[in-house]
Amino acid sequence: MKKNVSSVIALLIVLVFMLNFTGCDKLKPDNLKANYELKKANGFYTEEKYRQAIEGYEKALELNPKLDMIYIYLGTSCSSAYRPGKEDERNKSYADKGIEYLKKAQEVNPEDDRVIIAMGDLYDKMGNYEKAEECYKQIQAKNSTDPKSYYTLANFYSKNGKMEEADQMYKARIELNPEDPDGYHYYVGYLQDNRRWPDAIVAHENRLHAMLDSSIILTDREISKLMIDAEEIKKINEFVDKVKANRKVDAEEKQRLIDESTQKLEGKLSLEDTNKKIEELKIQRDEKIKQAEATVLPADTPEGAAPAEEAAPAEETATEDDPAAMEKQKQAEFQQKLADAYYSIGNVCWNWSYQTGVDFMASEQRKPILEKGLSSLQKAIKIKPNYANPYSYMGLLYREMIKVDSGKRDDYVKLNEEWNKKFINIYKKTQRIEATRKELEDIGVGEDE
Repeated sequence: MKKNVSSVIALLIVLVFMLNFTGCDKLKPDNLKANYELKKANGFYTEEKYRQAIEGYEKALELNPKLDMIYIYLGTSCSSAYRPGKEDERNKSYADKGIEYLKKAQEVNPEDDRVIIAMGDLYDKMGNYEKAEECYKQIQAKNSTDPKSYYTLANFYSKNGKMEEADQMYKARIELNPEDPDGYHYYVGYLQDNRRWPDAIVAHENRLHAMLDSSIILTDREISKLMIDAEEIKKINEFVDKVKANRKVDAEEKQRLIDESTQKLEGKLSLEDTNKKIEELKIQRDEKIKQAEATVLPADTPEGAAPAEEAAPAEETATEDDPAAMEKQKQAEFQQKLADAYYSIGNVCWNWSYQTGVDFMASEQRKPILEKGLSSLQKAIKIKPNYANPYSYMGLLYREMIKVDSGKRDDYVKLNEEWNKKFINIYKKTQRIEATRKELEDIGVGEDE
C-alpha cells in the first residue's frame, strides 16, 4: 500500500529524532521504557500498522512527556489510520486526535512546514476543504520560489473541482521562470487530464521551445502582449469613431470622451504599427524555431523510412573521471527529452481527433491537427530512430485520416499497418537488447561474487 504524504513526512524525521534522543535523561528507567516503546512504534509505522503505532507513541509520550517531537508521529499516524467516509466514533477519533496532535506539534515548532502539510492532508481527507486550503496556501506563501508549493495547491484545487484556481496555480508556477521547460511539462499533464487539447499542444510546444532555445519563449510572450494591445487599441478606436459619429452627444462631451479614451493609448504603438510588429516577431520566432530544429534534427531521410540498423545498446552510466562520456550521456538524455516532447505533441493530436467524433469536428479543422501530429512524430523518429512509441502513433494518426478523406480509406489502412509493423520491429529489437544487457549485468554480478 502506498504511503500518503503525511506518512512519508514522518518517516523522514524518525532517524533525526532518534539521534537527538541522547544524554543522561535517556538512562532513567521511564525514559528507557519510553525509548523502547518509541522504537516499537517506529517499527509499526514502517510496517503501516498505524493503530499499533499510535498506541506505542502515546505510551512513549506518557512515560516521557519531554518527547514532544512525538506529536508529529502521532498526528501522521492518526491521519493514516483515518478512513474518509467511514462513519463511526473510532474512525472520527483518529481525525480529531490527529488534528489535536498536529496542532501541538506546530506549537513545538511553528516554522516546521512538514506539520502544516500533514495538517492540510488530514483536513483534506476529512472534507474540511477551507481549512485544508488555508494550510496549502500558507505553505505556498512561505515557499513562493519553490515550484512544488504551486503543484501541491494546484493538485488540491483540481481534485476538488476548482479548475480555475488550479489553472492559475500552474500558470503562476510558469511565471516563476517562463524559460524553464519543467513548468510547461507539469501543466500539460493537467491540461490533458481535462481534455483541453489545444492548450495542451501549446504547452507541449512551449516546453519544446524552452529546451531548443529559450529566447523563442520570450519572443512568443512579446507577441502575446502585443496581440492584447492590438485588441485594446482596436476597441478604443472603434469607440472613438462611434463617439464622433454620435449626433446626440454635444461637442464638449464628445471631446471629453475622446480625450479620456486616447489617454489609454499613451505609450502604445498605432494599430497598424502594432500589427506590423507582431508579424515581424512571428517571422523572427519561426526562424528561431527553424534554426534550433536544424541543430538537433538529422538530415532528411525518405519519408516513412525506418532505421535499418540494430538499435544501439543502452549506455552505461558515465563517471566524473570521463568528461567525454559524461557529455555524450548528457547529450543522449537531452535528445531523448526532445524526442519525447515531439512524440507528446503527436500523442495529443491523436487524442484530440480520436476523442472527437466526425459530427463534432469538420474535416477542414481535423486535417491540420493530424498533419501537425504526423510532422511531430516524424521529428521524434529522426532524433531517436529506435524510440518505439512514435511509430505506433504514426499508424494511429493515419487511421484517423480516414475521418478526413474516407475515399482514401484503403491507403490509410495500409499506412497504419506499415507503421504498426515498424513499431513491433523496433519494440522487439529494444526488448532483445534490454534482455542482453540484463544478462550481461547478471553475469558480471555472478563473477564479482
